Amino acid sequence: MRHPQIVIFESDGLLAKLLAPTVAERRWLLRESRQVPACLNLLREGGPSLLVLKLGRNLIRELALLDRARTLLPDVPVIVVGDTVDAGLLAVVYELGALYVLLPPEPRTSLIALATQALTATIERFVGMAPQGDRASEANA
Repeated sequence: MRHPQIVIFESDGLLAKLLAPTVAERRWLLRESRQVPACLNLLREGGPSLLVLKLGRNLIRELALLDRARTLLPDVPVIVVGDTVDAGLLAVVYELGALYVLLPPEPRTSLIALATQALTATIERFVGMAPQGDRASEANA
């Protein structure tokens, strides 16, 4: 099995800094992308993945990424992080397939637990789908 990864699509690197200690502790990969095609390519590499998508800079591009990621990679959960509460946008984001939307007043630090739970569940699904020989080698690792 490939290393689990969290792919972050944001413009300022703040979410990556927030998640970096947890990712390092668990020996997962943390990858940042600012371009839609590159982000999708990172997610297509296989293995358990989580997309963390920050809304706000270019909403049309960000929602298009969410839509394409969920269409092309339905097994990759997506956590969306926003800066403002907008009921209409919230409905659209969930309709497009977000697993969770983190908005104020919920603290950004909640992302650590959310991402950990989402990626851990994805890893468990991958292990459950692995051929019998792969599961034996993972158990011995």
